[in-house]
Amino acid sequence: MRRLHAIDILRALAIIWMVQIHFVDNLGYLAQRDTPLYAVFVWFGFIPAPLFTFLAGASLFLSLRKHPPEAARARVLQRGAIIFGVGLVHNLINWGWDALFDWDILTLIGSALIIVYLLRRLNWLGIAALIGGILVISPILRELTGYNLHWNFLLDEYTYALTLRDLFLGWLLQGTFPLLPWVAFPLAGYAAGRALLGESATPRRCCSPAGAVIGTGISALGLGLLGILVSRYYGESLSAPWNGYFTPVMFYPASTTYLLVALGGALIAFAALWLLLDADQHSRARFHWERAPLFPVVQRYSRYSLSVYVIHHSIHLWPVYLAGWLYMGDRWYFYENAMPIWAALAFWGIFVLAFGYVSALWDRIQGRYSLEWMLARLLRG
Repeated sequence: MRRLHAIDILRALAIIWMVQIHFVDNLGYLAQRDTPLYAVFVWFGFIPAPLFTFLAGASLFLSLRKHPPEAARARVLQRGAIIFGVGLVHNLINWGWDALFDWDILTLIGSALIIVYLLRRLNWLGIAALIGGILVISPILRELTGYNLHWNFLLDEYTYALTLRDLFLGWLLQGTFPLLPWVAFPLAGYAAGRALLGESATPRRCCSPAGAVIGTGISALGLGLLGILVSRYYGESLSAPWNGYFTPVMFYPASTTYLLVALGGALIAFAALWLLLDADQHSRARFHWERAPLFPVVQRYSRYSLSVYVIHHSIHLWPVYLAGWLYMGDRWYFYENAMPIWAALAFWGIFVLAFGYVSALWDRIQGRYSLEWMLARLLRG
């Protein structure tokens, strides 16, 4: 089955922006966090996680179309479990034992693949209603389960006890990327992928599938922007539970306004790129894109996005740890305080160029020894 350019472009952008915010946040001087330069790149940092998780759902739909139902079920369960496991190993190697159960984005995606598969028969309206319910209930559940007790918001650090209760609540509601509300993005991605490939329950008598996706995206974006405006002018006068919905854009916890804006943006961008590059295989835009110098680079970044995610952490974190150990006997000594912001951005640029070259070499040997290659071999086995 042909690749969707919309998925490749958005996933390449997501992983490159994700590398950027990690380099800036984890290496840049704390004293420069109030500069305009940092503010600009922090706003870019709000984009990658929603896109990455949204595209996991869209890719799941494409994957299910390639295999018979029984084989597809086994592959999804295995793939979800393996990615979940990779997420835990990644936490252990790059962050340490004390961050093993921080519930990062890979454990979210691994869990979400299985959950979205189980909910795959819901139609467009059913998934929209479920996402709406998730957005409504998540702030309430966070309040009831003591979310704030597990977070140091000055340092954006999540803390937990090694108890079944804390581990479950961390995975479900309180971790870095908890299932609620973040599973909304893979659900939306799956529904959008199904709609754009012509198997949606959206009634075509009233609108096209792409129109339904874009219309839903505009509605979500509008609601999110409205919530931001309400929080700006009336936020201090709102009482519970309304003050949990009308808030500024926040990442920890993911505010309802942020989720709506990001969800709307992902739906609109995905459908617009699909219309431009994938709906008509003979379109002029598609012809020019497939001959553009960036086309193979974007495809490779999309193809090896899992490898990029894990490797870029090791590339920029372990030298910082080593310098801290050697200089002060504390691996965290230079963390978030290693260099000027501009230098962190320069290292980001160097990494992006270097991995572009490495991914080209990987392509020559069919991706051998990449995480994607290992995952494919495990699924075949």
